[in-house]
Amino acid sequence: MQSPFQALFLIVFYLLFVLKLGPIWMKDRQQFEMKKVLMVYNTSQIFFNTYLLIKLVPLLFKLNLFCGPIEESELKMYSTLSDLCYKYILLKVYDMIETGFFVLRKSHRQITFLHVFHHVMVFGGSCLAAHYFLESRKYPLGPILIFGVWNTLVHSLMYTYYLLSVNRSLRQLWWKKCITLLQIAQHCTMVFTIAVDTTESECPYPRYLHFCALINFSLMIYLFTRFYLEAYCKNKNVDEINASGKVPTPPRDHSE
Repeated sequence: MQSPFQALFLIVFYLLFVLKLGPIWMKDRQQFEMKKVLMVYNTSQIFFNTYLLIKLVPLLFKLNLFCGPIEESELKMYSTLSDLCYKYILLKVYDMIETGFFVLRKSHRQITFLHVFHHVMVFGGSCLAAHYFLESRKYPLGPILIFGVWNTLVHSLMYTYYLLSVNRSLRQLWWKKCITLLQIAQHCTMVFTIAVDTTESECPYPRYLHFCALINFSLMIYLFTRFYLEAYCKNKNVDEINASGKVPTPPRDHSE
């Protein structure tokens, strides 16, 4: 995104379509049959997320993962991570298409607060990181990298499950539980990282940004934990839980 206004426009358009315009347009229409389309979409998501994951993981061993003074070696990696960050942003735009599939399939119960909130926050946060932090070259890359690795890892596994679940005999509850636990672990890791960063006196990130990030990730921990308890600890049918179809929501089967 060349400008924050472009990102804002896309977010507004996304919200208008999935919450208002799309459902109105589909009101008197039959739902679309999208099984083959979703198979292609899921396969492409596995490929794109795995590609970024392979590119990002080696950087974990070259950067300081916690916030602190920027080292000379880190400055040399800004261009590399900036390029990967812009590819990641494009992937987050691609993620939003999934909600459009829910609209076209009239699967409104999957368009929940958790689903929409996650898409908006991850896309908006990625644009913010690219525009203000990476381009300025004044901020450490470790915290951004940790989130990118976690997010692409979880998405790779989730879309693999989605693809396999087209065959109903391959749907396994234990896999759903593991992915939900991974999502909780992802956000717990980010809360821990940010909490440590707030104690670093030389961390250049603004304090208000730490505060906002802590609220965001803590909210996600609460939402995922509540889902896990309701879905897996109270013997409820997972498919009847009012959760969304994707990240950061617990996995649902696109083939339904």
